[in-house]
Amino acid sequence: MEPCTAREAMPQFHAVPNKETLGDSPGRRSFVLYNHNDFWQVILYYMKIDSNQKNKEAKKLLVLDWDGTLLDNLNLLYLCISTVFKKYGIEPPTVDQYRQEIDIDFMHFFYARGLPLEVTMEEVQQILKKTKYDYYVRKENPLNIKIREDAVRVLSRCHDLGIKTAVISAEVSEVLERGLVKFGVKSLLDHVRGFVFQKRIAILETCELFNISSAQSFYVDDLASGIENAKQAGVTVFGMMNNGHNSPERILKAKPHFAVDSLTEVLEIMEKFDKSTF
Repeated sequence: MEPCTAREAMPQFHAVPNKETLGDSPGRRSFVLYNHNDFWQVILYYMKIDSNQKNKEAKKLLVLDWDGTLLDNLNLLYLCISTVFKKYGIEPPTVDQYRQEIDIDFMHFFYARGLPLEVTMEEVQQILKKTKYDYYVRKENPLNIKIREDAVRVLSRCHDLGIKTAVISAEVSEVLERGLVKFGVKSLLDHVRGFVFQKRIAILETCELFNISSAQSFYVDDLASGIENAKQAGVTVFGMMNNGHNSPERILKAKPHFAVDSLTEVLEIMEKFDKSTF
């Protein structure tokens, strides 16, 4: 950000640029004050800025993907994509093929597997949404979909430590909301945002929301594309290796800062982490 004069930054103060100290250096800024009281107002102003920056650096933020990261639902997602293929008379890929090929740009996956190009994203989303939503509203759970076994403990621990928590997902917001309620984690989260395909932007906006720097923010995902996108936000990124929607090989190719098998590992690293030594 371009440095500013005292008049620009603090228009309520009686200050003007001091031309004698500016010299020829375009990066330097200085000001003169009209009275003694103005001097102390400026000192207090910059003390407040320094305090806010220190608070920003002291706090931490944990952002998680939903499908395959916080929610262990590989079987359900495979059912959803199989339903799409079967509707159009196409043989679904195997689970292993799905894990090797699926991406946040899921239409590329479907088209590459033979889905007619005239089938729109909206049509595919409607099938996926209905299949998931119908499953979430039923009482029985034949696919044994569940929150990761350490999720409640880790989220509760984050709350105790003052770590803000958020879920950012490409999932349709209505379905995401239903899933969070069904599996009992909504009340443990500080922020939820659905239908996100640019994780970098959403993560940075979440950092801004809580006034937490990206250097003190952490993101967990089970998709290689999500990992690659999140790294551009300057946060520390974890790749979930355990039964995620991408294979461990794809996760490692995306080069997360840490590869983990559980959320417990994420929390342990967060508590010890010092990015200045990373």
